[in-house]
Amino acid sequence: MKNIVILCQSDFAGSGYATTCAINSIGKFNVRHISTSYHPFDFPYDIIIPCHQGIHKGSFAKDCKDYELVMQLLNEADLIHCWNDIPEDPKYFDFEKGNLYIPKNKPMVVTFTGSLYRNEHARLNVIIKERGYKLVVQNPMLRYLDEIDSVFIPHAVDTKFLQPIQNKNNEKFTLGTYFGHYYATVGDDRNFLISCLQGKDINIIDHGTRKIPWKEHIEFIKNCDVFYHGIKISSIVGYIGRSSLECMAMKVPMITYVNEKESLKLSEGKIGDFIPVYNTTQEQLKEHLERLIEDFDLRLELSNKGREWVEKYFSYAIVGRFYSDMYEEVLK
Repeated sequence: MKNIVILCQSDFAGSGYATTCAINSIGKFNVRHISTSYHPFDFPYDIIIPCHQGIHKGSFAKDCKDYELVMQLLNEADLIHCWNDIPEDPKYFDFEKGNLYIPKNKPMVVTFTGSLYRNEHARLNVIIKERGYKLVVQNPMLRYLDEIDSVFIPHAVDTKFLQPIQNKNNEKFTLGTYFGHYYATVGDDRNFLISCLQGKDINIIDHGTRKIPWKEHIEFIKNCDVFYHGIKISSIVGYIGRSSLECMAMKVPMITYVNEKESLKLSEGKIGDFIPVYNTTQEQLKEHLERLIEDFDLRLELSNKGREWVEKYFSYAIVGRFYSDMYEEVLK
């Protein structure tokens, strides 16, 4: 069995962790996962080696007890999969700053999932093309039509673990919220939501300020009647993120904005032909929230369609197979 190392920089939402679990569930490759940062979600990473994050000032890979093991795994790997970074990136050198020196004679896959690629895709594409790496993107709206040879693979979601509450009975309607990390938009988004719900006797719980382990976060989500992903952040990125997918897996209806036409086109058909969220805009939000609060049948319809969609396109079996097939192609 071939050995793969997934080396994750900035895996804050657990995309790399979930992908590793998905690939290992297929059984074609032995995948080891190394995270270079801690996070309050507290995922059970294979190896954590905080080498360069600002919250760990002065902590470098060589200072960590697993440093020799990490270098051994990198040197013995048949393929190295870098997550949200490129070795010897002329602008950042994040791995090198942490004393993680990646062998240059290995097949290389690079996955980008966030703002780094969205903001700097042109520069990064040049580096990837020059070095002959295989590029993977995991969010549909990160695709660009002038992009170099690459593949879209959806987020991996643990649909077996993320089960809904069968007989949820909240005394008061509970709306969970997430406003993202674009701090310039968070306050405005939160205040606008509150203004839309003025006079409504409901619970509003802001996930964005809850720095808790992932399993506790999941328990919080599954008890919500509806989950709202902030309009401003959604309008910037235009796609469905991990929080939304995890909500849908647990049959919690999602209301957000998604650029459905572009997402479906740029995902290469790998997330179906529709996205079962209550798609809204800032102008429609008040009306749509009121309808969701009042219409149980609509919530039930969205719940069932959301769970089916995530199981069909984002489960470990689906995503693990996508990555396993791609590894086989690269290793040839």
